[in-house]
Amino acid sequence: MIIPLDQEHSFLSKHISHRGLITHKYKENTIQAFKNTFELGYSLETDLRYTKDNEIICFHDANLRRIYNINKTIKSLTYSDLNTLTKNTLKIPKLDSLLNIYNDKIDLFLELKGIFKKKVLLKLLKKTKKYKKIIFISFYHKNLSNIKKISSTRKIGASFYKYNKKYLVNLDKKLKLNCLILDKKNLNDPFFKSYKTKKYFYTIKKKETFLKYYESNNLIIEHECL
Repeated sequence: MIIPLDQEHSFLSKHISHRGLITHKYKENTIQAFKNTFELGYSLETDLRYTKDNEIICFHDANLRRIYNINKTIKSLTYSDLNTLTKNTLKIPKLDSLLNIYNDKIDLFLELKGIFKKKVLLKLLKKTKKYKKIIFISFYHKNLSNIKKISSTRKIGASFYKYNKKYLVNLDKKLKLNCLILDKKNLNDPFFKSYKTKKYFYTIKKKETFLKYYESNNLIIEHECL
C-alpha cells in the first residue's frame, strides 16, 4: 500500500505494532522486533510480566511452553533462570532494554498481564516516570485503578474482549481512561462509533480488514495485513 508522504507519519503512528510483529523478520516481543517497529515509525504494544525476583520483562504468556516448549511459569523463575533456559533460542528482554531504545516520540502501550503486586507496580512507575507517551493498558482493571492511586497523571487504557456498557462507562468515568482497547468484532458497534474516548481495535491480521477500517480507526496490527 502506498501512503502519501505528507500523511505517512500520522498514518504509521496511528496504528500499533502488536508485540512488534510489523514484519515477518522478527519474533514477537524481542528487541529486534521493537527496534524495527520504531525504525518504521509505528507505535508499539508489548506485554509485561514479572519474574520470581520481580524483574519486569516483555513477554506475553504466563508459561514458557508455547515459545520454548518448556513447561515452567514466568513467576516460578528468576530472570537468571530464564536466561539459562532460553539462551540458545530467543532472549527475553527486560523492560529496561526496551526503554533504552525508546525515544518517547510515538506511543508505547505497555500491557500488564495478570495482577501486578504493589512492589512491582511501584518499580514499573519509577522506571517509566520520565516518559510522556507511555500508556499502561490491561484486561485486569484493578491494575489501572492501582496505578491511578499511586500516580493520577499516568495514562491508562482499559482492555476488553466482551463488555458491559454500564460497567465500561462507569470505569471510564471513575478512572478517566485515556483509551479503550477493544476486540475487532466491535468495529461496527454503534455504541463505540459515537463513544468519545479514544479507541484501538485488536488484532488485525487480514489485509481486507485493514483496508476496510484503517482510515477511520486506530488499529492494532500484524504484518500479514500490510
